[in-house]
Amino acid sequence: MAAPLKLKRQNSPKPVKQSSLTSQNLPIAAVLVDTPVSYLEGIYDYLVPETLDSLATIGTKVIVEFGKSNTEGLIIARKSSSDQQKNLKMISKLNSPSGLLSLSVIKHIEATRDRFGGGIWNIIKSAVPARVVKEEHIQRQLVTTAKIPKYSSPGFRDLIGRADYDHIQNSRKLKWAVSFPIGIKPEWFLSEFIKIRAQINQVLLIVPDEKDLTNYFSILSEHFGDEVIELGSHLNKNDRYANYLKATLQSKRVIITSRSGAFTELQSDSTVIVLSDLDQSHYEQHAPGWNSRDVSLLRESSTSMVFASVSHSLEIARLIEIGWLEGKKYETKSAIKIVSGMNNSSSVLTIKKGLEQGNVLVSVSEKGMQIFFFVQNVGILLIVNVVANCRSLPKLGLQLVIYAKKSIRIGNVFIVGITGHL
Repeated sequence: MAAPLKLKRQNSPKPVKQSSLTSQNLPIAAVLVDTPVSYLEGIYDYLVPETLDSLATIGTKVIVEFGKSNTEGLIIARKSSSDQQKNLKMISKLNSPSGLLSLSVIKHIEATRDRFGGGIWNIIKSAVPARVVKEEHIQRQLVTTAKIPKYSSPGFRDLIGRADYDHIQNSRKLKWAVSFPIGIKPEWFLSEFIKIRAQINQVLLIVPDEKDLTNYFSILSEHFGDEVIELGSHLNKNDRYANYLKATLQSKRVIITSRSGAFTELQSDSTVIVLSDLDQSHYEQHAPGWNSRDVSLLRESSTSMVFASVSHSLEIARLIEIGWLEGKKYETKSAIKIVSGMNNSSSVLTIKKGLEQGNVLVSVSEKGMQIFFFVQNVGILLIVNVVANCRSLPKLGLQLVIYAKKSIRIGNVFIVGITGHL
């Protein structure tokens, strides 16, 4: 005889039984857990201890038990009940200052994960330096306490024109792709830009490598003092974490960083400047392989975007073409003549004519290539690598051939004629 049918009662979420050690206010925390395998990466509910109630806020990193081991997690929500029916575990302890990652930073990281794929914790670990507990004495400070000196630059205004100068000084929103003018030091140009722009709000400068970082930090420290800060892997573990906390919790006015700082929290109406986005140092070598340019473009719409370079990437060129970015090129009064190798004119004749006036710089299209021309009475044929030996020239990563009538210093090359690809 068949057994009688029984109706199955649908279970509904029930309030979690709270012990005396569980917080009475929103006792459940939704935690994004860093699991050993990416396919288990997900959000799990944990109980909030009463002793951590005020500190276990959204954006706080915690240590939780997952399976039979302890792992790191990130609180993304607090709630009163849980849909998970099994017995919930308790958060073990905090692993960061309260609310270290704001909602805007979490959304930025999620957008990067959606854009490039991979695990979200791979991006979080790139964005947040390793913890050093003794550096966490730094507390949040109001940005209004920072006194930014008023600054004007007549020389910079004459170079770019009054209209663009006023936009930098007063406009809340910029979307520019700036090409450095020939004959002007990029360091001076960009430093003047930042000094003016920082009077509105924060400026985040993302540079390719340590050399650029230390160079710009040295220049801007003279003007901003303690309101400029550097972030990068060149710092020791303590200083890197301490500077990250200062940048995040104290909202320093100027932040200079390598690619890992592309996720740094900024206030509304701040400006992000990416220097030389074509440089390979802007690309993360590990999965999911994000880059500074695309990560910056994923920021919230109120953030101004400026891409400054000698030669822009194809991605930036496309954004200029479709009108999303406004291309800015500035010319200076200079005797330098630039000749492209794209036309059908003879390179040899161009070099000969250039040598009649001064020195000639030849830039070739492929790394390692060398061009040799037989030119009567040329004098010295000097081959240099621009990245290794020439600070004043752009980092093209190409082999440069310089024809000079007399012996000259690399840093003082007077360029008259150029042929090849820039």
